[in-house]
Amino acid sequence: MPGRRSSTSAGSGRFASFHGASYPSRHTATALLATGLVTGSRTAAHGVGCAVGLSRLALRVHWPTDVLGGLLFGYGWLAAARIARTATAPDLTARSPHPPGTRHRPPADAVR
Repeated sequence: MPGRRSSTSAGSGRFASFHGASYPSRHTATALLATGLVTGSRTAAHGVGCAVGLSRLALRVHWPTDVLGGLLFGYGWLAAARIARTATAPDLTARSPHPPGTRHRPPADAVR
């Protein structure tokens, strides 16, 4: 495009091209959120999010604060998703009025 400067100049020291805003790192946030939602594991989400964040730092397309912001953004949405899921989930821990090990039988005068 005429008049548009390239984002990767010889003196920039970057290893990959980039465009748009850099804060927060959308790659880091998306990787963390997607992994957390798919696997349901916080450990896996943290590991993948950190790995993607480190790759963004290694490619020199983000500052450490951008990656940290992406991690916090991803953790925030993951927490919101967990709250929404538990708020709408049925209560499976409700106690039965019958003692454990007994079967509920309908009253003798119940219509069949």
